[in-house]
Amino acid sequence: MKSLVMLLTGPLQSWGVRSKFNKRDTYPYPTRSGIWGLLASACGIGRDEPLPAQLHEAELLVRRDRRGRLLTDFHTVGANLPPEQQMVTADHKRRANPITTERDYLSDAAFTAILAAPSTVIDQLSGALRAPRWAPYLGRRGCPPSLPVLVGTSTRPPQQLAEELPLYGRAPRRGGDIKVSALWDGFGHDDGQPDLHIHDVPVERAPDRRTFQTRPAVELSWTRPANACAGTGLTAFRAMTRSLEEER
Repeated sequence: MKSLVMLLTGPLQSWGVRSKFNKRDTYPYPTRSGIWGLLASACGIGRDEPLPAQLHEAELLVRRDRRGRLLTDFHTVGANLPPEQQMVTADHKRRANPITTERDYLSDAAFTAILAAPSTVIDQLSGALRAPRWAPYLGRRGCPPSLPVLVGTSTRPPQQLAEELPLYGRAPRRGGDIKVSALWDGFGHDDGQPDLHIHDVPVERAPDRRTFQTRPAVELSWTRPANACAGTGLTAFRAMTRSLEEER
């Protein structure tokens, strides 16, 4: 087994789990389906193509490095249009009133996603992230990452990496310890009952018939000293990559 380490940060990101029609939500952590979509994009796998079978069995841990804040974008569609340009409804009539939509985003958040799978799978995915076929995005296509997604690979397990890798973010001015949290779906029976059940495992990815299954997960938390914070931007990214390179 091998681990793939990804940094997910950008001005905006959105990871929907209950999005319906005019309301598009975001989960507080990157979802399994969203990360799978990012990897599929890098590999050049279309939405009508199946994902590699071994990917479904992979273990995923997502560490929240910087919480960010929730931002809701309010849209109106079809306002103040002449009758011939108004939207057509399901019963073939014209809609005079505008449609309103709300789309949630995480603003200025940062996560470290760690995927554990067989070495052949990790090597294939890391190669795709180094030279992606299609541009990766953070949940939605309008949310590009601000830094390279690939941090590197490691032989350490996800939980150990989450506890040892530098944190993306500035240290608090007051100093002291920082509380870190992570969402992990690789726990065993000895770890107790799951804290959460998340409906984000893609079964069918085609846009007109997308279906998902539910997975159990636990939310972990621990403390790190303030000097575990590596800052932001390329300074932090390089600190995280050096931490993996030192392993070799």
